[in-house]
Amino acid sequence: RSFLTSALVAGTGVTSAGLLGNAALAAPSGEMVDTNGMNVGVVLETLSHPLIKYWGDQCARQGEGFGMNVSVQDGERNVQKQTSQMEAFISQGVNFLVLQATDAAGLTPVVRRAEQAGIPVITLNQDVAAVHTGFVGMGHYTMGVQVAAGMAEQLGSKGNIVVIEGVQGTGANIQRM
Repeated sequence: RSFLTSALVAGTGVTSAGLLGNAALAAPSGEMVDTNGMNVGVVLETLSHPLIKYWGDQCARQGEGFGMNVSVQDGERNVQKQTSQMEAFISQGVNFLVLQATDAAGLTPVVRRAEQAGIPVITLNQDVAAVHTGFVGMGHYTMGVQVAAGMAEQLGSKGNIVVIEGVQGTGANIQRM
């Protein structure tokens, strides 16, 4: 949950120190940011995966706890759909966006448009190539190296393994392999 709260809090432009308050958070300048009524767009890769659906549910739940109106969208692992969802949120003038990108290169242009429109974009678990407000997630490449090293150690650096990949073509899967 702190992973998702971090994404929501990052979008408000505040630090985690501000979490001690209820609906108002301390901004880096020391000013209080009132999160009540903020509109947040969350565009996830898919809601058909149980973990990602949980993330969406928690983004909505955590946002509501800060008085935010959070709309979670299912990108259906489709770059065009996610781009349309992001563009709709940009048109609505949301306060910030949380994006779990299906494809880093494919979603980079719409992330640029959002940031140019003054809408902060926080990427969740899968980053994009454009400069944007923030990223909340893990280093997939480093994690892949560490898992491989751990497996090699457990197998005494010999033996056969079978690799079961996630969704082919996703940034996380490519980086982990």
